[in-house]
Amino acid sequence: MVSADCDDITQQALIEVSIRFEQLCQRPQNELLAYALCAAEGARCKFRRGTWRRERLEREWTAVERPGGPTPDDVVTRRELWLRRFDLLNELPDELRCVLMACDLEGIPIAEAARSLQIPIGTAKTRLRRARGLWRSACARRGL
Repeated sequence: MVSADCDDITQQALIEVSIRFEQLCQRPQNELLAYALCAAEGARCKFRRGTWRRERLEREWTAVERPGGPTPDDVVTRRELWLRRFDLLNELPDELRCVLMACDLEGIPIAEAARSLQIPIGTAKTRLRRARGLWRSACARRGL
């Protein structure tokens, strides 16, 4: 991640906080800090997802160009399925999606994810279990 990327992530998090700033000022200071940290984590996850999507797309299209690689139709079909599954992730509540993305997609250990989200490890484990269950059932309902 380069400095410009960090600037973009920071700016996105600050925009999120500024949108709800008046509401947050009426709450205790620790809630404002918690919201700001969640907004920063959300912006980081969104950035990582975008980067991950671009890199994956580049790999898929590069594979098509190689002899014996998948056909363009195979790549498009696989990509559409992947995007539909990814859209289901966006339907999860933020508190569940943050833990799921951190642990399952980014490979961050549950203890580290809990620490960065400033939640107890037991809460992180519960959210991860709930998120996985909701995501699996949503995929099954849609035949994915």
